[in-house]
Amino acid sequence: MAIIIDTPTIHKSLAQLVLSLTPNACVYDNPNQQGTHLPAWFIVHREPVDIKEDLHGRWWLNYHIDLFYMLDFNGPHLFDDYAAIADQLGEISEYLPIYGYENVVTHTYERSWGMYMDALKFSMNLKFRVTKDATPPAYMEVIEDLRVFLKGLKQEFYTLSFTNTDHPDFTVELPDDIVVSANAFVKLPSVSGEHQEGGELWVPNEWDIGSFGQPVKMSNDITANLLWAIKPQYTLSFENTDHPQFDVDLPEPITDYQGEEIVLPAVFGEWLDKGEKFTPIKWDIGDFGDKYVLNADTVANLIFKATPYIPLFGVMGETDDSVVTFDGDDQPFGTMTLD
Repeated sequence: MAIIIDTPTIHKSLAQLVLSLTPNACVYDNPNQQGTHLPAWFIVHREPVDIKEDLHGRWWLNYHIDLFYMLDFNGPHLFDDYAAIADQLGEISEYLPIYGYENVVTHTYERSWGMYMDALKFSMNLKFRVTKDATPPAYMEVIEDLRVFLKGLKQEFYTLSFTNTDHPDFTVELPDDIVVSANAFVKLPSVSGEHQEGGELWVPNEWDIGSFGQPVKMSNDITANLLWAIKPQYTLSFENTDHPQFDVDLPEPITDYQGEEIVLPAVFGEWLDKGEKFTPIKWDIGDFGDKYVLNADTVANLIFKATPYIPLFGVMGETDDSVVTFDGDDQPFGTMTLD
């Protein structure tokens, strides 16, 4: 059975391959199409198709193909999603089924993948040993069929749009509308911003159809309304429960909004107790100067370092009457008269 190999057939075969992995995606044979609907595949020729003469009237027909896969930029873990698709495509693309022919496959060569800007790039080469047909087929009919096959794969598209109807007076930048094919999943984008009013700080909290980052199946047009919440305030206070006998000058409590970073203040001084010298070194929630994220009312307890303390003493001997002051490590302990 003669098998006709031409560029439209190769494009259809590649489209059939990638859609077996991503049935909700669209496939395009032009990287510059307008109105692209994500997720999408693009079939790009890395180099011109070349034909090299072989022996006995045979020819080598070589294709150098790059497949680009693009997802919604707003989704988290974008690289992991691309890597998962690339690994699966690498497994199933060792042999490419030829579109229109049952149980006919061709070997692929030099397969590789990597990231190209914000898309996955999967490269491969195809090599066919062919003979020329004396009566070429009507290519324009094939190209017309290809256009229907590639660009008409998904005839239904739905739009996810965003509103702020609960607090229209709050200034916020809403995401652009997201258009996807029917039954595709979209991860709800996050929104940042704040609005101060009456001593309260309002922040975007979630959408009325789900929380930020939650996937939503698009089986119809959906409008997501932004929901706001008052950002709570919490207090970070400081205590010395381990050695309450020490007269420590503790920092004043710090009150701020949830999620704010607080720089833990330092405490200085030395205290003597039972032959040891105690020095403050950190808090039980972090070192001095560390940043602490305030997500609840918190009490920081002061931690001390104890070291042995040896006081200095005077030497008694024959000398004139005089008064000498003795002190040890900045802690005076009295005066003595030497005879």
